[in-house]
Amino acid sequence: MLDRITGKVLVAEPFVKKLTWASGIGPDGRPKLLPGNEPTVDGQFGVPAVAGAANWPSMPNNPSTGLFYMFAEESCNIYSKNDQWWEARKSFYGGGTRRAPGDNAGGNR
Repeated sequence: MLDRITGKVLVAEPFVKKLTWASGIGPDGRPKLLPGNEPTVDGQFGVPAVAGAANWPSMPNNPSTGLFYMFAEESCNIYSKNDQWWEARKSFYGGGTRRAPGDNAGGNR
C-alpha cells in the first residue's frame, strides 16, 4: 500500500502463499528478486501466474467496514522468452506464458 500523496511504501506484506520469484519488498517499493527466475527459451516455472496474485485494477472498498477487497489467484505459469530480436515497426512480445502442467488453481479454462 502506498501513501497517495508521497508515494511512500506504507505496507508491503504477502497476501498469497505461493511466491517463487521474490523474497519481499524493499523500502523503495521494488521487489527483492530471487536469482534463477528469469524466463528461458525452454520455459521457467513461476508463481504466481500472470493473472495471479494481484494486478492494478481498481479495488472496491466498503466505507462502513473500512475494508477493501481484491482478487488474488494462486496459480502457476511457465514463463518463456523467444530468440527473436526487436525490429522497428514490427510486433514484438519477447516471450509468453502457459499454464503450468497440473495447475488448476485458476479453475478449468
